[in-house]
Amino acid sequence: VLWPETRCPRPTVGSREWNSMAMLTGWAGLVLFLISRGDRPFSHFGIVRPKWGWDWLLVFVVISGAWWVSGLVYRSFPDTSSSAIALYPPPPANAWELLLTAVGCLVVGFTEELVWRSYLFTRLREVTGSAVQGLIVTSVLFGLGHLY
Repeated sequence: VLWPETRCPRPTVGSREWNSMAMLTGWAGLVLFLISRGDRPFSHFGIVRPKWGWDWLLVFVVISGAWWVSGLVYRSFPDTSSSAIALYPPPPANAWELLLTAVGCLVVGFTEELVWRSYLFTRLREVTGSAVQGLIVTSVLFGLGHLY
């Protein structure tokens, strides 16, 4: 055995979401501040006012579907609460946990799109003069950030 056996309690929904949302909100705030202090409008970075319509219904359907699928996947694995590694929290069990998870997903999605695609890709495209180089650099950096 390479790793000594340890007992890790299964994390609960909400134990990490608050910290993650605070950190991501800080990143989004920093990027929005940098854009506001620059000489380009927000629209230059693809930030425009959202339109009300079917998109919001689609967001609700996707979040609800993801919640349902996560419950199916979670129940398909044996109980690992006493296993050496318990990485994933259980799916949301009540309305509060579902709301927290949904808000967390929206914050993550918004921040990743804002930082990586809106801001960093646009700036690298301007600096390098090539959309392909900007895409490659942002894609590699984005991937490296998800190696964990």
